[in-house]
Amino acid sequence: MLTILIATGQVALEIIENNLIKRIIQFLDSKSDAIVEQAAGILTNMATNKDARPVLLQSGAVPALVQLLEFDNLQIIRTALAALTNIGSSGMLIFH
Repeated sequence: MLTILIATGQVALEIIENNLIKRIIQFLDSKSDAIVEQAAGILTNMATNKDARPVLLQSGAVPALVQLLEFDNLQIIRTALAALTNIGSSGMLIFH
């Protein structure tokens, strides 16, 4: 099982450089709520890095996170909202 990765700073950049964002986004489609929550948590942490936000947008993280808002699991909804808030904190969501 995934463990929430502290994907800030250098770790976020290494995830980007190794093209792992799309794989993390794929975990959002898991049948396991625990895996979905962990993947959303990684994206939430990554989105605190202003350099990672454009890559998250280009990788399709926003539509995938928006879909999580329909979950029955309140913790997944909160995590998705936190990720979207972090991505949007730079105003980038306004233009997409």
